[in-house]
Amino acid sequence: TKTVRTIATGLSGPRGIVVNSSETLAYVAETGSDEISVVDLRTGAVTTLVTGIDSVRGLAFNSTETVLYATDGSSIGNLFAVNLQGPPQITLVATGLVYPEGVVLNPTDTFAYVASGYTGKLLAVDLASGAVTEVAVELSDPRGVELHPSGICGE
Repeated sequence: TKTVRTIATGLSGPRGIVVNSSETLAYVAETGSDEISVVDLRTGAVTTLVTGIDSVRGLAFNSTETVLYATDGSSIGNLFAVNLQGPPQITLVATGLVYPEGVVLNPTDTFAYVASGYTGKLLAVDLASGAVTEVAVELSDPRGVELHPSGICGE
């Protein structure tokens, strides 16, 4: 028998989640409050990391877990980078993604792949320039994306 337990309560519309490699912290996209929170998985304590990302959705770490990438759910559609070294700083990486949802980075941290649910597209964002390229079109409302060793696979 498997047991399910509540780790934290009081989150506002949790949408995206990413757990650090040591499995001690969960970063949660709180769509209802436009913030990213950090949940201590040992104690359940919740702290706000950043606020002001409209309808925050997808989250992904870079390979060193020093930058957290986040999509917003707006019709304009943005990808943000949150620097986790020192006080968190939000930087706009790309815009024009149109209702972005899930996000994942390639192993070399040069591209972010973003599922654009409303448009049915999988997008590649060059993290250095912010240039956006369509990777796949006519998908059926993609919400998440995961990178597998064999390639990219939309959910």
